This record gives sequence, structure tokens and C-alpha cells, in this order.
Amino acid sequence: MTKALTTSNIISQKLEHINYFRSDELHDALFIGMARDACYTANNSLNFKKKQLADTLGEYDRFVAEKDDNAADRSERFAGRLYAELEVLEQRLDIEKAVYSQITGGEEWQPTVKRPIKRKAVDMEALRKKVA
Repeated sequence: MTKALTTSNIISQKLEHINYFRSDELHDALFIGMARDACYTANNSLNFKKKQLADTLGEYDRFVAEKDDNAADRSERFAGRLYAELEVLEQRLDIEKAVYSQITGGEEWQPTVKRPIKRKAVDMEALRKKVA
């Protein structure tokens, strides 16, 4: 099967899709949000596949150490398939980021970083003394 589309064709089509909905009554934030959501989804898919591949590589190493050739062979084939999927998902994220950049006028999409939750320190010994 020959692929007729190029990455730039896909980016153009995605931009056309978003711009199809544009009107004077709608704020640009809606369309920026559409592009950001696509980046978020593509990034989550990519991260999930990376974790899946890392887990499979760990299983492969364990099977090799246990000298379980059949299981190691299955893991190796599965890892190969995951790697091919990973490449597609990386390309998908690159496309979504390019669309986001064009919709926002050049801004680069970055995944949000989770802030660490500050927890109050609890004196567990004091609590134990209260209930004793």
C-alpha cells in the first residue's frame, strides 16, 4: 500500500478541519483548545505505549534470565510490534504539535507538569499515644 499523504498534507487537513468551525461568534480559545486536546491525547497515547514497551523489555529480560526461550521469543516479537507502534505515535504527536503551533501563531505545545502535593506532616507517635 502506497501512502499518498505527506505529513504536511495531514497538517493542512487538520487545520482545515479546525478552521471549518470558525466563525465571528466563536472565540479563538475554542480552536486552540481543540488543537491542545489533540496534543494531549497524542502525548498520552505515546506515554502509554512507552510504558508498555518498557514493561515488555523487563519481561523479556526476566524470561532470558529464567532461560524460558518460548516466552522470551513471544516478548521479543511483541516488543518489535510495540516499537513500530511507538514510531507511529511519535509521528502523530509531531503532527498534532505542528497544528497547535500554527493555530496559536507559533507557540510550542508542552505537556503540563504535575505539581507535587504538599502534605502536612503528622506525628504518628502522638496519635498512637492518644488512642492507647
